[in-house]
Amino acid sequence: MHNQKQINRWIIGYVKKYWPQISLITFLSLLSIGFQLLNPWPIKIVIDSVFGDVPAPFALANLDRQTLLIAITIILIVIYLIQNLLTVLNGYVSSRLNLLFDIEIKGMAFEKVMNMSLAAFNKREAGDYLFRINNETS
Repeated sequence: MHNQKQINRWIIGYVKKYWPQISLITFLSLLSIGFQLLNPWPIKIVIDSVFGDVPAPFALANLDRQTLLIAITIILIVIYLIQNLLTVLNGYVSSRLNLLFDIEIKGMAFEKVMNMSLAAFNKREAGDYLFRINNETS
């Protein structure tokens, strides 16, 4: 149980340190989800108002069917472009944060190995420690 408390403190320390990046990732994810939820809306308007007899909502109600179809197509393209832009930005910020974590944790592990006594290297080879730092810290 004591070890779990140390791990929790360690994780909370990283969350506090990288709070702006974590907040930005969360914000971009929520915004992206919001735009994903908008995807069916223009298609509903096309089915109901262009092909059916339901009046279009808002300022779109004054448009004829052909102009409404063009307007809805443009709206749908804009929604997809914004959604994809948010996905790319989220991926970029997430990758950067992942790299920051990786560099910091590998540096801490390497520093720990460098401060070990020479007797510790009799139990395992130095290459084993380097392999663990490079592969297991990620």
